[in-house]
Amino acid sequence: MADLNNRINKMKIILINCLKFIIHYSGFEYIYRKFVPEKSLILPTGFIWFIIIYVALFVVASQRYENNINRLENRTNSILSLIVKDEIRDTAVRFIPKVQNTTLPLEPKFLNPYTTFLSLFSKKSEYHKETIEILKGTIVGFKFNLQGAYLSDINLSGADLSGANLRESTLEGAKLIKTDLRGANMEGAKLVSCDLSQAHLTKANLNGADLSGAIMNETYMNESTLEGATMDGAKMLESYLDRANLGLANLVGTDLERANLKNADLRGANMEGAKNLTIEQLCLVKTLYQSIFNDELKKQVNEICPQLLLEEHID
Repeated sequence: MADLNNRINKMKIILINCLKFIIHYSGFEYIYRKFVPEKSLILPTGFIWFIIIYVALFVVASQRYENNINRLENRTNSILSLIVKDEIRDTAVRFIPKVQNTTLPLEPKFLNPYTTFLSLFSKKSEYHKETIEILKGTIVGFKFNLQGAYLSDINLSGADLSGANLRESTLEGAKLIKTDLRGANMEGAKLVSCDLSQAHLTKANLNGADLSGAIMNETYMNESTLEGATMDGAKMLESYLDRANLGLANLVGTDLERANLKNADLRGANMEGAKNLTIEQLCLVKTLYQSIFNDELKKQVNEICPQLLLEEHID
């Protein structure tokens, strides 16, 4: 028993010596002594070292952030200088979404150490709001000359694009939240998966436009023309389509929950599989002549408002 205890004690001594060796030569002891000096008369300097290290990290984070800002500003200035030239405007416009969607490391703030560490070591990033607004304003300045423009993934939320010429332009995945597009010409435009929530499209021309998968919740489309437009899978919750022309439009799988369809022209429209479409909504439309919708709704229309299915009711 005594031999066993001796062996255990020897093992403990060996382990303690090994730990002391590791702590001493790894630098942990040096750091520890900066906070807890061996001699009580020596003032601890660990806090000063900590401040120096933090300042160094902040400087690195700030320089990194500023370098990214400078690169972004250089790209923005290049676009602004090129877009005024008619012959290369289209090329300059194509770069706007890419620059707008460039992300930056978080801005470090000296009095908030957490932001400094996030800026350096986190994958978190942010968009540069000033750049987004500058380029948004640039597009607004040329809104009458955007026919056929490539603007996929652009951010034009809240912009005044009333009367804009966006005919046959590409705006796939664009952010157009609360954008003013009243009277805009968007005939044949590609608006797949774009976000038009609460946008104003009153009297806009969207004939033949592709709005597949678009988000148009609470969107104002009063008196707009959407003849032959494709809106399959779009979300149109509480959207305003009163007096809109939706002749031959494709509304397959479109969510029309609480959408206002009063006096809307739906002749020849394909509403097969439309979601949350009710008989109350359909009975308020201008016409359903040659339109397609599910059998249950058709049965209800025949019972409640059959005149909407007749050609002579159109006028």
